[in-house]
Amino acid sequence: MGHWQLDPTLRIDPKPASYIGARRTIGTAPSMKLLRTAAQWTLQATLEAIYPCRCQACHARHQDGALCGACRSAIQPLPPGLCETCGGDTGGTSIRCVQCRSARSPIDHSHAVGCYEGPLREAIHRLKYGGRTALAGPLGTMLADAVIAGRKGDGQPADAIVPVPLHWWRARMRGFNQSHLLAEAASERLGISIAHRALRRIRYTPPQIQLASADREVNVQGAFAAGEVTALTGKHVLIVDDVMTTMATVTECARVLRACGVQTITVAAVARATRG
Repeated sequence: MGHWQLDPTLRIDPKPASYIGARRTIGTAPSMKLLRTAAQWTLQATLEAIYPCRCQACHARHQDGALCGACRSAIQPLPPGLCETCGGDTGGTSIRCVQCRSARSPIDHSHAVGCYEGPLREAIHRLKYGGRTALAGPLGTMLADAVIAGRKGDGQPADAIVPVPLHWWRARMRGFNQSHLLAEAASERLGISIAHRALRRIRYTPPQIQLASADREVNVQGAFAAGEVTALTGKHVLIVDDVMTTMATVTECARVLRACGVQTITVAAVARATRG
C-alpha cells in the first residue's frame, strides 16, 4: 500500500484580520476560510494517524513516530549557567540572574527541552502554524522529561498543569491551542492532571513574535484572568507553553496565579530562546 502525504509546503496563515472585523465575520456562520482550514487539518490528522511514516519536521521516511531520531539528536541543548527563572545569563555566580533576584519574579523555576533553533524550532512552527498536531505528542513528552530532569530544584512534583490559554478568536482560527496539546502529552508522562480552567485569556493581543522585546511585557499586561483556581491555593503549579523568549507571557500567567494563592510556580516550554 502506498503512503499518503500532504504537500509539505502547505502553510496556514494563523493571523486573523482585525479583532473587531473578524468578530463580526463569525457571528452566525463560519467563513469559508475556517471551513477549509478545518477540513485540511481533519484530513491531515487522519492521514497522520493511518500513515505515520514521515517525520513531521523534516519529512524523512522513518518509523519513529511524528519526530524522527535524526531531528531529536540534532536538538541543541541549553548552555550551562542560565538563570533558572528567566533563562538569562547568570555569569556563573548564582542560579538566578541579578534581575530576577532583585525583581522577585513570580516564577520559581523554569525548564525547556532545548534552544529555539534548528529542528526544534522547525517542529514547533509546523505544529503551531502548519497544523501538524501529531508533533504535540513527542514534543510534550520531551517537555515532561525536561521537567523530570530538573526536578531536584523544584522539590516535589507539581500538583496541576496549567497550559497558557489562547484568546478564543485565535483558538478558533488555528483550530487548537498548541500549549494545551503539549500539556496533554506532558500530563500523561508526568501523571499530573490539567487544570483546564485555571486561566482565561480575556484580551486579544497581537502575536508576541511581531513585537520587539521591550514591547512584549506591555502587550500581555492584563491579558489573563484567573478562572477556577480555588483548588490550587497553596499548591505547586506547572505552566506549559511552546516557546519562552522574553518570558513575558508566562510571567504574566504566573503573576495572576500567584495573586490567587498558588504557592510554587514552575514553567516549562519545548524551547527557550537564549539571551544574555
